[in-house]
Amino acid sequence: MSLSLLSRMKSKTGKDIDMDLGFDKDGLKMESAHLIQLFSPFVREGRMEHFKENMDKIFRKAIKFMVTMTRSRAIFVLVGKGLGQEYDPSTMQFQLTDSLDLDQRFLVDFFVSPALRKIGTADGRKFDRNFILCKAGVVIRRNNTTPPSSTEKSTEKSIKTES
Repeated sequence: MSLSLLSRMKSKTGKDIDMDLGFDKDGLKMESAHLIQLFSPFVREGRMEHFKENMDKIFRKAIKFMVTMTRSRAIFVLVGKGLGQEYDPSTMQFQLTDSLDLDQRFLVDFFVSPALRKIGTADGRKFDRNFILCKAGVVIRRNNTTPPSSTEKSTEKSIKTES
């Protein structure tokens, strides 16, 4: 299936759902209140109003972003590969590490959040182009298992042939 066809199908489906169902503003307020209630035990004393305001803003922005992604003909992909892969600074942003010397190779131990990749444009063109809208947040560690050097490899071979 071509990306162009997939893009048109996604956009049409999103518009149909939006026209048929629309947004239930009261339902969204109830969902927002429910989320606030779920997280409220973790809010420090005296900070509840500030927390409610911020959570409500985050919820509204998330809904707006969802609508934008749904109506767009671009294709959005969450990128979160397997653990143990090498750290890639072009698609990942480290949240926590055991070293500040990032010249070495690092391995991903934990994905805090996935990356968001956009393929194509909002008008359904240029599917040969893609870019990272938001890098993945990761916890990384030094890769202490370095591949053996060429001299170590030759020593291993000679030991194996002698036995």
